[in-house]
Amino acid sequence: MSEPITKTRKGKAMSEHTPVVVISGAASGMGRATARLLADAGYTVEGCDAVAADSVAQLDVRDDEAVRRWVDAVVARHGTIDAVVTFAGRALVGAVEETASDEAADLLDVNLLGTARVVRAALPVMRARRGGRVIVVSSGAGFVAQPYGAWYSASKAAVEKLGEGLRMETRQFGVDVATLMPGWTKTPILQTAARVATPIAGYAAARTTAERRSAQLLN
Repeated sequence: MSEPITKTRKGKAMSEHTPVVVISGAASGMGRATARLLADAGYTVEGCDAVAADSVAQLDVRDDEAVRRWVDAVVARHGTIDAVVTFAGRALVGAVEETASDEAADLLDVNLLGTARVVRAALPVMRARRGGRVIVVSSGAGFVAQPYGAWYSASKAAVEKLGEGLRMETRQFGVDVATLMPGWTKTPILQTAARVATPIAGYAAARTTAERRSAQLLN
């Protein structure tokens, strides 16, 4: 664990514990960049992702018990959790008509319910200490829908509303909640996106054009 940081307030030094931040989706993209930024700033960062990486635990956010065990292990190591940031998510390329119910459900299980699982696991600690911060990560795509990514847009719009409701529920406990809605950002999300299993030929040309335009903005 990092050494305690020292802050100066009104000319008087005061030693405080290093804030502990848990980040889902910390192995790549914005999650990785955020984890590095906070670690460099002196925070203790505990990250997880679907694929393990340096200092990032492997975790499937679709697994309730696995999420709870990971959060409990973080608390056991550091004694508390000060903040949660939920970057874990994936994309799905395909028209609404092309997308099977199980494909859409799997996306929602990661993007929406995965967000909720991480937050729910950490909230008891923050409620008990009467303080903390939660940042749920939505997307600009949740505000303006993307063709051939409508289910991704729907999942991120739902994350936004989840965060809004959560903010009103937890402020009585001193837990601040914010929703982050990034715009076009260079990340590997398009390269790692799932694609529908049964594409329809009639959508092929427009889907390819949409993917090409997205790639130009994201790469």
